[in-house]
Formats: sequence, structure tokens, C-alpha cells
Amino acid sequence: MNKSRRCHLRTTVQCKLRPLRTCMLFSIRVSPITLVTTPAVLQHQTAEPLSPHPVPLKAYQKVGADIFTIHGKDYLLVVDYFSKFPEYVHLKSKLADCVIQHLKDISRHGIPETLISDNKPFSSFAMRQFAEEWGFEIIISSPRYPRSNGQVERFVQTVKQLMRKAVESNQDVAIALLQYRNALVAGCEYSPAQLLFNRSLRTRIPTLPITDPDPKRSDLQLRHERQKKKTIGVLVYCLRCSQAMLCVFRMDSRGKLQR
Repeated sequence: MNKSRRCHLRTTVQCKLRPLRTCMLFSIRVSPITLVTTPAVLQHQTAEPLSPHPVPLKAYQKVGADIFTIHGKDYLLVVDYFSKFPEYVHLKSKLADCVIQHLKDISRHGIPETLISDNKPFSSFAMRQFAEEWGFEIIISSPRYPRSNGQVERFVQTVKQLMRKAVESNQDVAIALLQYRNALVAGCEYSPAQLLFNRSLRTRIPTLPITDPDPKRSDLQLRHERQKKKTIGVLVYCLRCSQAMLCVFRMDSRGKLQR
């Protein structure tokens, strides 16, 4: 190209296009594939759409995790792929040991079968050892293509937005997240709390009093009544007659023992 510019000093359009024609003809003679792989053609090619993850069979079967930073602090975010229920905790360090400890705390909902995350620190030896001991699989998304873990990436932006608005309005971030967990999932008539706990979470918003008790309450009430009538046998040794006797005590309605 430099040589051709030296030969053609005129700045007409024909002189500018001539070197391009020469290069294009040369590329066709050498290999027609070069026309397809040129950057100009690749710019017009649209990216292949991502296939969404299938809906898990139950809650906390598959979760996604990511670490984000806001207001100079690091946070760990874990999202259930079934209920869309977000959990986040403040991280003192982004090392694997600190992240593992918080994952153990979040396991109060159960141990997932699959955890989808980005590269660090979930690809470390300590994290792989933790997954093997606890019996779940870690799937690492592409470090240069985080959209493969798109659900967690979207939740990171959502949680950041909630935190920013809460700080700007001098509100509690935990209350804002609690309201989000009670909000209906887009395109669904259930909230993340209902999908995970089968109930709505109590917030500061006034609600109607509960009129229909939980069906399991009757079983708990029967158990409570049986415990009231529980009898206790105590083997007592009498020093006067040098004999052992069995004393039976019964618990009354006030919780006191009666012989």
C-alpha cells in the first residue's frame, strides 16, 4: 500500500480505490476464504443468542455466585436459579477461605448440586476441595465472556441499584432487599420468597391478619398436648425400709410434676 501511494500522488477517488482493488483481487486469487474472515465482514455478523439455563426441578438445586464491589466494599452474591432468591454478604477478603466460609453459612437453604460462577476464586484448589467434600459441582463460566452466567450478572446490577438507592435515600439496605424478595418474579405470580419458603416474608408494610393457620400446625399442636401429658418414672430407694420403689410423676397443664 505504501508503495502504491508513492506511485499515485493524485488524491482522486480512483487513486484511492485502486490499491484496494488490487488487494482484493490478490486475496481472491490466493484464497477466497480471506474475504469471509476480514474484520469488515465480521462487524456485520450478529452474536449468537445465549440459550437460557433450564429451570431446575427444585429450589437450591442450581445456584450462581459472583463477587462485586460497591462503595469500596466487596460482596458475595448467591442466586438460586429456581426461586431467583438473592443472598449477599460482605466479604472482608476475596480469598477462597473467606468465600468458602460464607458459602457454608448460605448452605442453611441446603447444599446445591451445581454452582455456576466466574473464574476467581471459584477455580482455586481450596474451592474445588470444598466442593468435593460437600458433594456439589462447580461450573466455571468463560472469564472473557461473563454473559454465560447472565442471571447472576443481572442480579449484580439489580442489587447494586438497590444499594445505591438505599444509601441515597438514607434507608436500610436489608429492608430494600427484603422488599425485593417479596416482589413477584417477572412473568410469574409468585415471589422469590414464595418459591423458596412457600410463604411471604413479613415486612414493615401492614398486611391482613392471618386467618388460615398452616396445615402443619395441627400436628405440632398434638405433639404439644402429648408433651403436657408425658409421665416420668423415677426409681427411688427408701432408706427406712431398705427397698426400692418406682414413683410415677405426671406433668400437669402448668408444666409442674405431680405424683
